Amino acid sequence: MFDSLSFDKPKWGGETFTHKWENIEHLYPSMLKMYNEDLLSFEQIAEATKTDWWTVKNMFKAKGADLLSTKERGIKRRARDFEKIYNLHYVDGLAFTKIYKEHGLSPTYCKQVLRENMNTMKK
Repeated sequence: MFDSLSFDKPKWGGETFTHKWENIEHLYPSMLKMYNEDLLSFEQIAEATKTDWWTVKNMFKAKGADLLSTKERGIKRRARDFEKIYNLHYVDGLAFTKIYKEHGLSPTYCKQVLRENMNTMKK
């Protein structure tokens, strides 16, 4: 009875599948610069490029970019900000609260940056 029925093979629809990151692949060099040099997070890069953070992360993984942990990126960012904070606090004589009001760097962050990086100046 059922031998005479024939059905078409169902199509999956994935023949033309592309990853979402492939649509923004042309932005990869500028995104990589934001990540490595400006030390922005995936969320900040996504906001700047008007896309989703997970799309940015998937593209970086697919392209084989070296991904930093949150801790590593924080250490690099604090090392980068050290000279600026040192000059503002010790050379210009600004209090931490004034640095926060004028430059947006919290007093806790400023103290941590100075504590972590002061020993590099002594060497």
